This record gives sequence, C-alpha cells and structure tokens, in this order.
Amino acid sequence: MRIPISLPASIFLFATLACSSSSGGGGSSQCIDISGTWIRSGALQCSDGSSKPPSTSPVTVAQDGCSVSWTKGGKTHSGTMSGSTLTISEDNTTCTLTFSGDSYVEKCKSTDGDSCTSSGVRTGGAGGSGGSGSGGSGGGACVATGDPCNVNGDCCEFSSGDALCVGYGSVDACGATCTAGAQCQSGCCAALKEGGGACAPKEFCQ
Repeated sequence: MRIPISLPASIFLFATLACSSSSGGGGSSQCIDISGTWIRSGALQCSDGSSKPPSTSPVTVAQDGCSVSWTKGGKTHSGTMSGSTLTISEDNTTCTLTFSGDSYVEKCKSTDGDSCTSSGVRTGGAGGSGGSGSGGSGGGACVATGDPCNVNGDCCEFSSGDALCVGYGSVDACGATCTAGAQCQSGCCAALKEGGGACAPKEFCQ
C-alpha cells in the first residue's frame, strides 16, 4: 500500500474488507476485517502539548467475527468492531479507532479531559479473503529509500519505522519518515494523508 502525500499538512493519523458476523438469530452484525499486522506510523499528539514519534513495534490483531484481540506489552487486549469502528475503554481512557483501507485514525480521551490522536497502517495481509499475497514484503531484496515500491514492506527501513512506501504524485517510492524539514536533504517533510510525514521534494512543501 502506498500512502499519498496530503497537502496542506495534516497531523491525523486501521481496513475495508467487508465481513459479516452472523448472530445466529434473524440478523447479522456488520463489521470490517482488521485482522493482520498493524503499526502506528503517525506521531502521537496530545492536547497537553506532548508527543511521541511513530512506533517501531508492530501489533498482530486476531479477529473472530466482529470480536478482535491483540497482545501488546505482555498484556492481551480485546474489543468488538462495529462497522469500521473499534472502541476500547481501559485504565480510565476511551479510545476510538476508525479504519479506512489499510489505515486507521485513533482518538483517545481520558476521564481527566486529556486527549491524544494518532494513526497507523496495516503492514501484513488480512486474515480474510480479498487480498493477494501477504501485504508485506514480497520475499525478494528490499528497496532502498528513494527507489520505487508497491507496499510499505518493500522498503528496507520500514520495519524500523524509518521509511514508508509513499505516493509522490505519479511515482511510488520509499520515503524516509520525518517530523521536521531539517531531517530531510530537501528541507521538506510533507504530511501524509494517513498521518505522520515523509521526506519529499521541496515542491511538495510549497
């Protein structure tokens, strides 16, 4: 998957494979399939001014019908999908993740009023039907930053969180992740539609 550059910049940061979970009675609960491996590719931005850089630790989500579960930091978490939305309430904090394609936007709010936003992308294929291949790396040699790519997993530095497969107009290439222009040779750190930023030719920042 490529992540098109968004102009002007946006700070906003999980899949639209339709699935139906039958409830045994007369109806069914509609939800999308978010099974697979995900990573927070966008910076975590909080209302108190604090922030955290993109994560380098992917999370694997398992899904049974509309029930999902994953393990992070040695702790197992779970939730229930409703349409394309997953709501999680833990430790006095409620988070809502809204999925679109192979990306998500996450908004969290604590009981004391603090809020944070983030975003991420799917790096591994969905567990259901509808995909071709693994959605990750293609099994051959990885692609260096600046070279053409098809999915994030093609990029050599994607696993470390240092590169993404970015859509630069009509060209898809591995771009170095960034949070400021000073980190890029061109001086341009362009915002991505899915959240976060990638180094780009300076015309993308004009």
